[in-house]
Amino acid sequence: MIDTVPAPLLIAHVAAGGVAILAGFGALTARKGGGLHRTAGHVFFGAMLLMAASAAVMSLLGPQKMALGSLFVMYLVATGWQAARTPPGQVGLAERAGFVAAAAFVLAIGVLTLLGAATTGDGVGGGVFLTAIGGLCAYDDLSVIRRGGLVGSSRLARHIWRMSAACFVATGSFFLGQQEVMPEEVRGSPMLFVLAFAPLAVMAYWLLKTRARRRRSPSVAAA
Repeated sequence: MIDTVPAPLLIAHVAAGGVAILAGFGALTARKGGGLHRTAGHVFFGAMLLMAASAAVMSLLGPQKMALGSLFVMYLVATGWQAARTPPGQVGLAERAGFVAAAAFVLAIGVLTLLGAATTGDGVGGGVFLTAIGGLCAYDDLSVIRRGGLVGSSRLARHIWRMSAACFVATGSFFLGQQEVMPEEVRGSPMLFVLAFAPLAVMAYWLLKTRARRRRSPSVAAA
C-alpha cells in the first residue's frame, strides 16, 4: 500500500481515522444531546467520511480492493448522522437516498459474490455476510419510509446503532487490522480486542437504556 499510494493520501487516511476514533469514543461516552456529544459527533462524521473516501480512492490505486466497503461505511455514517437531524415523524430525500444506496450495495455485493463463487470460490462467506448486513440496512430504511419517519426511542436507536457500527469499523481496522505496525509487545494483546469492540459494547448499553426508557414511558412511546 505504501509503495502504490501517494503519501499525502495515505497520511490523510490515517489522520482521519485517528481523529474519527477519538471523536467516536467522545460521542459515545458523552451525555447524549449535550454540547460535547454534538461537537464530537460532527467531528466524527467529517473524519469518517474523509477516512472512507480516501480508502475508496486508495483501493483503486493499491492492491487492496475495499471500495464497496468504504462506500458502505460512508452510507452508515451519513444515515446515522441524518437520523438525529431529521425532524421526528418526517421522511426526506436523505432517507430515500439511503435506501437506494443500501439496495445498490446489496446488488453489487451479491453479484460479486456469485461471480467469485462461480470462478474461484474464495470469499463467498464474507460476501454472504456483507449481503445480509446490507439487506438488513435496506429493510430498515424501507421501514422508516413506509412508517413516515421515526419518533422517540426508535429514532434515537437508529442514530445510535448506525454511528456505533461505523465507529467499530474504524476501531476494528486500527486495533486489529494494523497490528503488524505496532510494537511486538502489544500484538495480540487482549486490550486491543477490548478497544476494538468497545463501540459495540457501548452501543449495546445505550440501546438497552433507550429500550428501558421507552418501557417506563409507554404513553410517550405510543404518541
